[in-house]
Amino acid sequence: MIKKTFLALFLLSAVAASSFAALVATSGGSARVIRWFVGHRLTPARVEIERVTGRLLGTFQLRGVTARGVAGLPAGAEVRIQELGVERVWSPAGTKKVVNGRLLLPYSDPVFFFGELRGHSPDFSVFASRLDVRSLAEAYLKSAKAKKVSGTLRSLEAAVAGRTGAPVITGRFHAVGLRYGPAEILHAAATFRIAPRKKRGRWIAPGEIRIRGGRMRIRGVTVLRLEPSRIRFDGEGGPPEFDLEANALIEDTRIHLRLKGTSDKPDLELRSDPPMNDQRLLIMLATGKKWEGTEKALKEGRVSLGVAREFLDYFFFGGSAGKFADSIGLKELTLRYDEDVEGLEVKKGITRSVDALYSVERPRAEKTGALRQSVGAEVRVNRVSTVALQASKSQGAYSGLSASDEPDDAEAVTVEYKRKF
Repeated sequence: MIKKTFLALFLLSAVAASSFAALVATSGGSARVIRWFVGHRLTPARVEIERVTGRLLGTFQLRGVTARGVAGLPAGAEVRIQELGVERVWSPAGTKKVVNGRLLLPYSDPVFFFGELRGHSPDFSVFASRLDVRSLAEAYLKSAKAKKVSGTLRSLEAAVAGRTGAPVITGRFHAVGLRYGPAEILHAAATFRIAPRKKRGRWIAPGEIRIRGGRMRIRGVTVLRLEPSRIRFDGEGGPPEFDLEANALIEDTRIHLRLKGTSDKPDLELRSDPPMNDQRLLIMLATGKKWEGTEKALKEGRVSLGVAREFLDYFFFGGSAGKFADSIGLKELTLRYDEDVEGLEVKKGITRSVDALYSVERPRAEKTGALRQSVGAEVRVNRVSTVALQASKSQGAYSGLSASDEPDDAEAVTVEYKRKF
C-alpha cells in the first residue's frame, strides 16, 4: 500500500514537473503563461500583445505591446512598445529592455522612450516634440488651478537613472506661451532635475528648474527679460522657492527685479536707472507705464514683506489690485484701459476722514494727446456724504484741435458732492 501511494505521488510530481517545464521551458507554454499573467494581473490596464517569442526560463520578447487605461496616466493615454525584451526574469539582476516605446497623450505629440532596467538600475531616455501643459495639469492637479494653466513644452529631452527606489530624472525643455493666471512665459529655455523617493510610505518628487533665459509678459502689458534663475520645489505640495532675476524697460526706465524666497515669504529687490523709489517701480511694473508725477503720491522706502507678498500675488498669480494698493500704503488703486483713455488713479488716506487723490490719464489714440493730471482731496462729511475738491491740468494738445477745444496747459478746479442713498 505504501509503495503504491509513493508511486502515485511520484507519478503526480513527474506530471506536474513536466507540465511546469512545458509551460516555462518552451516558447508555446511561455507565451500562454505570459498572456494569462498580462490579462489577469495587470488590471485595470488593458494590454494587447501581438507576438511572444522565447522562453520564461531564459530570454523572451514581447512584440507589438499596446496598453490602455494604465494607472497614473491621463484618461485616453496609450502606451505602445515595439519590442520589450526580458532576460532572466526570475533573477533580481535580470534585464528588461524597451525598444521604440511611445506614450500617446491627448493634445500632445508622441513621447518616445527607450532604454533598459538592469537589476534595480534604470537607464532610459525620453523625447517629446511638444507637450500640452493644460491637459497634463487637468489630469494631475485636480483643482481649479488647472484651469489657469496653458501653453506648451517643446523639445523635451530627459534621462532616467539612479535606482528603482530612488530614480533621478534630468533633462531640458523650451517653454512657449506657458501661462498661469496673468503671467505668461513667451519663451524660455530651462533644465530640470527631479529625484522621486518614498517618504513615510508615499512618493514625493522634490527637484528644481533652472531657467537659462527667456522673455515673460505680465497682465499683457509688462515684458520681462528673464536672466538665469532657479525654482525649487519640495515635492510635498509646499510653496516653491524662487531665486528669479529679470529686467524690464518701461518707457525710458530700466528696472532690475530679483525675487527670492517663497510666495508666503518673498524677498523682493528692485533697482532702476534712473533711480526711483520702490513703490513707484511696483506701480510701473504692475501697469507697464511710467505715470509721470506718481512719485508725489507714493511714499519712500524699501519693499516690505507684506508689500512683496501682495505684489507677487497680483503680478504673477492674478490677485486683487485692492490688496496690492493697500500694501503700498494706498487706499485705492484704479487702472483704466478702454478704447479711448488709459489712466491711473490712486487714493491715499491722510486722516480718518480725509483722503488725498491723484490721477493721470491720456488718450490712447494719439501719442501726442494731452496728458491730464489731477490732485485733490476727499472729505467724508458723515457716513453717507463726501465732498471732493480737485485741481486738474492738461499739458500738450490733441492732434487736430479746433478753436473750440480745450487749449494747451488748461487748468480747472472742480468741487463734487456725493451722497449714498
